[in-house]
Amino acid sequence: MRGEPAQLQDFVFGLTLPQPGGYMTDALDVPPVTAAGFDPFYILGTDDTSLARPGTEFAARLGIEPRMAPGGHMALLNHPEDIAAALLELL
Repeated sequence: MRGEPAQLQDFVFGLTLPQPGGYMTDALDVPPVTAAGFDPFYILGTDDTSLARPGTEFAARLGIEPRMAPGGHMALLNHPEDIAAALLELL
């Protein structure tokens, strides 16, 4: 949450702990998201530096290019209007 006040960063970080180990790197034993019957989308924050791997790599796993939107990893919280606009453009 670069650019946000330290107090807000600490608050949000505290809400996300504890995190189960491996959820970003281990495969889940579920059908792929592409089996859900709809076209996948991937919205990536232009300043997202918090992912375990580059966001473009995650999108490539779905066989798509990410739709870039302003903000970082927590853009849904501090740039909701930009995320909403990106979602509406994809529909």
